[in-house]
Amino acid sequence: MIARPEQVPPLPNPLPALLGKQRSQVNSHGHRLRVAVCLINPDAKGWPRKTFPSTDEVRGACGPDLFQALYNHGVVDIDTREAILGDDTRQRNRLCALLDPATESAPIVLYAVTHVVPTLRHIRWL
Repeated sequence: MIARPEQVPPLPNPLPALLGKQRSQVNSHGHRLRVAVCLINPDAKGWPRKTFPSTDEVRGACGPDLFQALYNHGVVDIDTREAILGDDTRQRNRLCALLDPATESAPIVLYAVTHVVPTLRHIRWL
């Protein structure tokens, strides 16, 4: 039987709001996988808001240890679309990540660090 333990506090509103929104798409990119990098932060009312950060903003939002963990779990590179794709459109400064397809946890770790961690910090669970 699956049941919620009695000692667990109620889920803060920003978490269920995050769980129902803001998915990430994984695309093929040569022999790698490519994922857009954005941060999801709850706004004042707890609703998830997507931002397109710089590398320093990602590092600041997740902390240096978790940022390094991305590379330890299959993220090969995080850089602008211009640097990785040669994109010269208005989106050229948005970040994307190249992932090692042999490391199945890479997209999950990237999602957790950029989407879940900021919310957990917002509600002070981290």
